[in-house]
Parts: sequence; structure tokens; C-alpha cells
Amino acid sequence: MTKTHLLVVLLSIVTLLSFTSCKKRYNSNFVQSSVKPAVLETMNYETIKRSAIGKSEGFTLLWIPFVRPTEGEARKNMLENLKEDGIIIKDKKIAFTNATADRGGFSLIGIIAAPNITLTADVIEIKEK
Repeated sequence: MTKTHLLVVLLSIVTLLSFTSCKKRYNSNFVQSSVKPAVLETMNYETIKRSAIGKSEGFTLLWIPFVRPTEGEARKNMLENLKEDGIIIKDKKIAFTNATADRGGFSLIGIIAAPNITLTADVIEIKEK
């Protein structure tokens, strides 16, 4: 192979790999339904856990999704993590604030991929006034 052919091949590989990192904007229902700071000021609450994390992972092979990550699964994982930390939320009115949602994961030109959704939020208990 000549140097020109090698350069063309390398540029082609770099171009293809750069497309794997392109993401669509992710609109999260979890973030939309979290308590906003303006509303939080009017509430009587206690912070139970700061920066609680929940994850949901999926698997795709040859552009066919076998398991899709969901926000519901990530929220369930967040509540399980709270339980593992010894935080009891049963019979409590809880809400999420300062919420973020990230969609990411690994992808190799769509041949094999492991997409995921990560939710992060502060968990608060709403107290009676």
C-alpha cells in the first residue's frame, strides 16, 4: 500500500468513528417532572439523599435493539440504591429535585452498542406544614 492509500483508509476510519459519538438531544420526563427551585422555596422538606444515581442499560447488535434502556428502569434502580444505602422511603412523600438525565453508552459503528440512561437527583421528603 502506498502512503496515499494508507492516509485515505485512516481518514475513512476516523470519519466513521466520529459518527458514533453524535447524539440527539435527549428530553427527559424525569427532569421535567422534578421539583423546580422556585416551587422548592415554598415547600417544607428535608433532604434525604444528595446526588442519588439510577442507571438503565441496553444492548444492540447489528442495529437491532435487544434491550432498550428506559427512564422507568433507571428510576427503579435509583430507588433500589436508596434501599441498599439503608434509606427507607416507604410511607414517605418523596420528590426529586436538581434532576439530570444523561443518555450515553458505547457504540462501535452500530454493529454492537451498549446504550444507557443515567438519572441523578436529590431526593427530598415533603413534610406537612
